[in-house]
Amino acid sequence: MSAVHGFVLTVPPLDFWALAVTFFSMKTVTLSAVFDGTHIRLEEPYVIPPQARLLVTVLPPESEADRAAFLRLAAQGLARAYGDAEPDYSHRVVEEPNARYEVR
Repeated sequence: MSAVHGFVLTVPPLDFWALAVTFFSMKTVTLSAVFDGTHIRLEEPYVIPPQARLLVTVLPPESEADRAAFLRLAAQGLARAYGDAEPDYSHRVVEEPNARYEVR
C-alpha cells in the first residue's frame, strides 16, 4: 500500500494490471450474430480473446411492415434534405475547400 495525499492507495496484484492493459487496449466492436436456438453464432469471423467481456443485445424480429415503414421514412427525410427546390451549389461558394477533394 502507498499513501497519496492522506489517502491509502491499494495496488491490486499484477494480474489485474495485465487484464486492465488488455481490456483498455482492445477496441470496442459491434458484431452481428444470430441465435440458432442453442448457440449464438457470429455472422462474420472475429477472434474474441478468452475471458473477454461481452454485452449481448437481443433485437426484436424485423417485419416487412417495419422495414417498409423505415424505408418510407428514410425516403421522406432524403426528399426534404435534397428536394427539387434545393439549389445546386458551385464549388466556388465553398469558403474552406477540402484539400483531399478533387474539383471536377
